[in-house]
Amino acid sequence: MKLQKQKANLLTNEESSDSTNFGIGDTGVIIDILRRRLYSHPLRTMIQEYICNGRDATREAGSNEKMIVTFPTRLDPVFKVRDFGPGLSPERVKSVFVLYGASTKRGDDNQTGGFGIGAKSAWAYTDSFTIVSVYGGKKSTYIAHLGKNSEGSLDLLDEESTNEATGVEIAVSIQQKDIDYAIQCIYRTVYFWDT
Repeated sequence: MKLQKQKANLLTNEESSDSTNFGIGDTGVIIDILRRRLYSHPLRTMIQEYICNGRDATREAGSNEKMIVTFPTRLDPVFKVRDFGPGLSPERVKSVFVLYGASTKRGDDNQTGGFGIGAKSAWAYTDSFTIVSVYGGKKSTYIAHLGKNSEGSLDLLDEESTNEATGVEIAVSIQQKDIDYAIQCIYRTVYFWDT
């Protein structure tokens, strides 16, 4: 680590002529911290985030439809959450899943979160996951994966017309060794909910 002495300007009643705004230098380092070092319990956090996001989306749409949580099994080790919220337009998918700090919940005290990190929580557990959005009569399937830059990419895999109810489904493959723990995490998340 290289330490450098920097000139500090203290603002008093005099105007400063040397001011620099903070920013992000190497986004790869920050993304790595958010992916690998942010959560003490990555699998549990991911499950909590996606189930809470599903509940929030369903509430946002004012839907009475119950979201669907699919438990991973030995034969099909995939955790899924399907909400019946408003769905996500292609622009909103990119904002929600690609941009850290971008949130659709900021300013809404009735929803969980709002920091723009939770939708990306699968990155702390895995290198790829699937997002399916039903919005405006179209069903769009995306894959979020590490990509060439190792920071993450979002690719549109398929788009088709549909009559399905609006909403989003997140699907994450669970490692065989983690299946029992994932099921415990699902139950833990919804323990006090009316399910």
